Amino acid sequence: MAQAGASAPGPAGTQAFIGSRTPKGAVQTYPVRPTHRKNLELAVIGAIARKHFATAEVRPADVRASFGALEELLARPDGKALAVEVRMNPKVDTTVAAETVGRYNRFLEELTGYSSKERAKRLRKSAGE
Repeated sequence: MAQAGASAPGPAGTQAFIGSRTPKGAVQTYPVRPTHRKNLELAVIGAIARKHFATAEVRPADVRASFGALEELLARPDGKALAVEVRMNPKVDTTVAAETVGRYNRFLEELTGYSSKERAKRLRKSAGE
Protein backbone atom coordinates (compact mmCIF):
# COMPACT_ATOMS: atom_id res chain seq x y z
CA MET A 1 0.00 0.00 0.00
CA ALA A 2 1.38 3.41 -0.94
CA GLN A 3 1.58 6.16 1.63
CA ALA A 4 -0.53 9.25 1.11
CA GLY A 5 1.58 12.01 -0.36
CA ALA A 6 4.05 9.53 -1.85
CA SER A 7 4.70 9.71 -5.54
CA ALA A 8 4.59 7.28 -8.41
CA PRO A 9 6.00 7.48 -11.92
CA GLY A 10 3.95 9.70 -14.18
CA PRO A 11 4.17 10.70 -17.84
CA ALA A 12 7.70 11.27 -19.22
CA GLY A 13 9.74 13.04 -16.57
CA THR A 14 6.88 13.96 -14.26
CA GLN A 15 5.51 12.50 -11.04
CA ALA A 16 1.90 11.61 -10.40
CA PHE A 17 1.16 12.00 -6.69
CA ILE A 18 -0.64 9.18 -4.98
CA GLY A 19 -3.58 10.81 -3.31
CA SER A 20 -3.56 13.69 -5.81
CA ARG A 21 -6.92 12.47 -7.04
CA THR A 22 -8.39 13.13 -3.60
CA PRO A 23 -11.68 15.02 -3.94
CA LYS A 24 -11.28 18.76 -3.58
CA GLY A 25 -11.93 19.72 -0.01
CA ALA A 26 -10.85 16.35 1.46
CA VAL A 27 -9.05 16.92 4.74
CA GLN A 28 -6.43 14.61 6.25
CA THR A 29 -6.23 14.68 10.04
CA TYR A 30 -2.90 13.87 11.70
CA PRO A 31 -2.59 13.03 15.42
CA VAL A 32 -0.14 15.19 17.36
CA ARG A 33 2.12 13.91 20.14
CA PRO A 34 1.27 15.45 23.53
CA THR A 35 4.77 17.02 23.62
CA HIS A 36 4.05 18.80 20.30
CA ARG A 37 0.52 20.07 20.99
CA LYS A 38 1.91 23.53 21.73
CA ASN A 39 2.44 23.70 17.94
CA LEU A 40 -1.33 23.68 17.39
CA GLU A 41 -1.61 27.46 17.27
CA LEU A 42 -2.00 29.28 13.96
CA ALA A 43 1.03 31.50 14.57
CA VAL A 44 3.25 28.47 15.26
CA ILE A 45 1.85 26.52 12.29
CA GLY A 46 2.56 29.60 10.14
CA ALA A 47 6.15 29.89 11.38
CA ILE A 48 6.82 26.20 10.74
CA ALA A 49 5.19 26.43 7.29
CA ARG A 50 7.43 29.42 6.43
CA LYS A 51 10.47 27.44 7.56
CA HIS A 52 9.67 24.52 5.23
CA PHE A 53 7.87 26.20 2.31
CA ALA A 54 9.46 29.70 2.39
CA THR A 55 6.10 31.48 2.37
CA ALA A 56 2.94 31.08 4.41
CA GLU A 57 -0.09 33.22 5.10
CA VAL A 58 -1.68 33.04 8.54
CA ARG A 59 -5.41 33.62 8.09
CA PRO A 60 -8.14 33.78 10.77
CA ALA A 61 -9.09 30.08 10.45
CA ASP A 62 -6.02 28.41 8.91
CA VAL A 63 -2.55 28.75 7.44
CA ARG A 64 -2.11 28.75 3.66
CA ALA A 65 1.17 27.80 1.99
CA SER A 66 2.45 26.59 -1.37
CA PHE A 67 5.71 25.24 -2.73
CA GLY A 68 6.75 23.27 -5.82
CA ALA A 69 4.10 20.62 -6.48
CA LEU A 70 1.97 21.91 -3.58
CA GLU A 71 -0.43 24.26 -5.31
CA GLU A 72 -2.11 24.91 -1.98
CA LEU A 73 -1.73 23.62 1.56
CA LEU A 74 -4.26 24.63 4.21
CA ALA A 75 -3.45 23.64 7.80
CA ARG A 76 -5.36 24.27 11.00
CA PRO A 77 -5.66 22.87 14.52
CA ASP A 78 -8.44 20.30 14.99
CA GLY A 79 -8.69 19.57 18.71
CA LYS A 80 -5.59 17.53 19.58
CA ALA A 81 -4.85 16.90 15.89
CA LEU A 82 -3.69 18.78 12.82
CA ALA A 83 -6.09 19.05 9.87
CA VAL A 84 -4.42 19.49 6.47
CA GLU A 85 -5.99 20.00 3.06
CA VAL A 86 -3.61 19.70 0.12
CA ARG A 87 -4.03 20.42 -3.58
CA MET A 88 -1.14 19.04 -5.65
CA ASN A 89 0.06 19.59 -9.20
CA PRO A 90 0.75 16.06 -10.54
CA LYS A 91 2.50 17.39 -13.68
CA VAL A 92 5.70 18.67 -12.10
CA ASP A 93 9.25 17.53 -12.79
CA THR A 94 10.56 14.56 -10.78
CA THR A 95 13.09 16.63 -8.83
CA VAL A 96 10.45 19.19 -7.85
CA ALA A 97 8.10 16.39 -6.77
CA ALA A 98 10.78 14.74 -4.63
CA GLU A 99 11.73 18.04 -2.97
CA THR A 100 8.05 18.83 -2.29
CA VAL A 101 7.37 15.44 -0.68
CA GLY A 102 10.49 15.80 1.49
CA ARG A 103 9.53 19.28 2.68
CA TYR A 104 5.92 18.21 3.32
CA ASN A 105 7.07 15.24 5.42
CA ARG A 106 9.52 17.40 7.42
CA PHE A 107 6.74 20.00 7.96
CA LEU A 108 4.38 17.31 9.29
CA GLU A 109 7.08 15.74 11.47
CA GLU A 110 7.98 19.06 13.09
CA LEU A 111 4.33 19.87 13.78
CA THR A 112 3.07 16.44 14.87
CA GLY A 113 6.16 14.84 16.38
CA TYR A 114 5.64 11.72 14.22
CA SER A 115 7.91 10.70 11.33
CA SER A 116 6.39 9.65 8.02
CA LYS A 117 7.03 6.01 8.95
CA GLU A 118 5.26 6.47 12.30
CA ARG A 119 2.33 8.27 10.63
CA ALA A 120 1.97 5.44 8.09
CA LYS A 121 2.07 2.82 10.85
CA ARG A 122 -0.60 4.66 12.87
CA LEU A 123 -2.76 5.01 9.74
CA ARG A 124 -2.52 1.27 8.99
CA LYS A 125 -3.30 0.44 12.62
CA SER A 126 -6.35 2.72 12.67
CA ALA A 127 -7.55 1.16 9.38
CA GLY A 128 -7.46 -2.25 11.05
CA GLU A 129 -4.73 -3.86 8.96
